[in-house]
Amino acid sequence: MQFTKSQKNYIPINRIQNRLYLDIESTIDKTPVEVTLIKYSGEVICDQIIKPHDEFFNKLNQKAHVGLTDNILLNSGKLNWFEMERILSNLFPSYIVVAWNLEFEKDFFSDRLDSAFSTNCEMKRFADYYQDYNPFYEDYNWKSLKFAAEHFGIEVNGSYHRSHTDAELLRQISIRLDKELFHQRLGMKNPTYDFNKLIKVSSENKING
Repeated sequence: MQFTKSQKNYIPINRIQNRLYLDIESTIDKTPVEVTLIKYSGEVICDQIIKPHDEFFNKLNQKAHVGLTDNILLNSGKLNWFEMERILSNLFPSYIVVAWNLEFEKDFFSDRLDSAFSTNCEMKRFADYYQDYNPFYEDYNWKSLKFAAEHFGIEVNGSYHRSHTDAELLRQISIRLDKELFHQRLGMKNPTYDFNKLIKVSSENKING
């Protein structure tokens, strides 16, 4: 089910707690092979290997895909992307879908994630925060997920370019960005208050207001 823009204005949603962190891993020709969705709380609600279409295995030089071999894809992938997309799209209407490179992830969905309540690109948000200005583009340079994780000193559990690892890093980076940008707006370097408590109260006020 999809809501119109006017309908979305009346949906009671917590813009912090109702986030879903999305990561899709694919081959060089953008065939999806793995997808993970993690809630703001850290609960993993989807972590699946995708079974590619039959023609995929007839291509040359397709023996490994972000660490996933043909054998793993054939035997571990239960759903193809068409089936998985329908399941995910039914989850999205009451959530804000967050991705690192949002435009890249949108390309995998026939509705370009219009089924979600809204979407957010953390790569652009991190660029605005880090402010590495590029005069040629007259904008801030985009950084990799790995760069942002290292900048914040976030420990990596797993391998980069596996969907579960990257989705969890995305979640932690997003939460850290919330705190850092909040501090910037207040002009505070070493806050002594409980940030999480403030966010909870702020979110509840938005819902009730």
